[in-house]
Amino acid sequence: MPKEIQHIITLGDSLSDRGTMDHRKLFGFIPMAGLSGLKGHSRLGRFGNGLVWDDDLAIELYGQYTEEYEKKRHDALAKKGITIKHQDINTPEEMINENVIGNYREVQFCNQDLMRNYNEGGLTSYDWSGNISADISVDAKSRILANLAQKRALLLKDDEARGIEQKHKDKSLIIEWSGANDLITVHSNIYHPDGLEKAKEQAQSAIEARIQNVQALYEQGYRNFMLFNLPDLSLTPRFQNPELLKAYVPDVNHHEQIRKNAHQVCEYFNQELSSQIQLLKESYPDISLDLFDVNTIFCDAYQHPETYKLSPALKTHGVSLDFPEIKHQVNATNNDGYMFWDDVHPTSTVHEVLADKFQLKASENYHFTAPHESLLHIFKEGYGQQLEDDKGACFGFFRHSRINYLDPHLKLEDVFYHGLKDKGYRTRSILVSLGWLTHQGDLAATNHPKLVEAYEHVISPAPSTTAAYAV
Repeated sequence: MPKEIQHIITLGDSLSDRGTMDHRKLFGFIPMAGLSGLKGHSRLGRFGNGLVWDDDLAIELYGQYTEEYEKKRHDALAKKGITIKHQDINTPEEMINENVIGNYREVQFCNQDLMRNYNEGGLTSYDWSGNISADISVDAKSRILANLAQKRALLLKDDEARGIEQKHKDKSLIIEWSGANDLITVHSNIYHPDGLEKAKEQAQSAIEARIQNVQALYEQGYRNFMLFNLPDLSLTPRFQNPELLKAYVPDVNHHEQIRKNAHQVCEYFNQELSSQIQLLKESYPDISLDLFDVNTIFCDAYQHPETYKLSPALKTHGVSLDFPEIKHQVNATNNDGYMFWDDVHPTSTVHEVLADKFQLKASENYHFTAPHESLLHIFKEGYGQQLEDDKGACFGFFRHSRINYLDPHLKLEDVFYHGLKDKGYRTRSILVSLGWLTHQGDLAATNHPKLVEAYEHVISPAPSTTAAYAV
């Protein structure tokens, strides 16, 4: 029987980055959007012409949950003799305008986390910053680019701040996709005709880091995982086109050997990853761990483009004549049949295919349902995340909480009292963002009995007083 999944967590690189690199500032003040090449390349801050696969997945699930929610609401109103016009909001444009997928860090449904994203362009699986290299560029890249261990640490830190409980983790699916940057960004062995064995060693380090990531998250209570393998990088324009390869290889006379090496490294990577996943499943009988074979889909799309509404010419839009005119348009190449947006990143058309195929694969073991948590847990997660963000901001050392929001005895009355009468400005801000209070402090969620009861209890002459206010 498929396991119920209410929450999705993604970790990965530019192929899954929903805007992290676009918002990042190196050393706190240098915009990475310019250094990474995103500026002027994609107005959505993705590494491509539009949305990436996890955007598409979020759109699909949000639309599905919204339709189910609206149907239940309409049915309930119909029983009371009230009929309202149905509004379909399951379109990317409207979701972006309403910030449903506009928040690059997470996607929420009814103020609950549907998807949390820990992806960043350039991310490596292995932490190369501790390795001493004669190549200065390798040292520089390894210290600037994020790695899987860093994103895992951030995820667990957010979990602690949000007060994530085991029952939440039991209904969470962790999706991880990384490894390409270990081969083609930080190191350059893959670009040398005699660099095959060294590139395989780097692939092995990346694989071990991915497996260790699963083990570390397992130890923290997570049980559901899906790992993507690597697409065949030798099929990307960077390795297919000698002119594009010149930017990475001084001498392209060995182009065919370099392309062959790239293919062999990816084959090695995927075979080893599959083997390690199987060993891990044998070591942890209660783990749900599966491999999503991106490479087979990618290769099939390359060999049979018409099946995927792609051009048989397999042109790269980044080097086409009309690219400068349409590069700012969202999903501009969808109808043109391009497989690649630049020399390595696929177009949004390919990302849509990956999202659809992923859902089919995931449905074999999982059943996605809308998140459903208590009102207090919704507040705690929102408050905890905001507190964590405040502490990470400028002068964050001075930020603290005057309400013990993780107190197991905390009640809704305590929350309203702190926000309305105890100068709990952060608390009040969260209550407003959740749609429970207006900016003026009036009750906004007048149709929710528990919130009405808690609010009225606080504004009555004898408000609730508990021990929940001590830090």
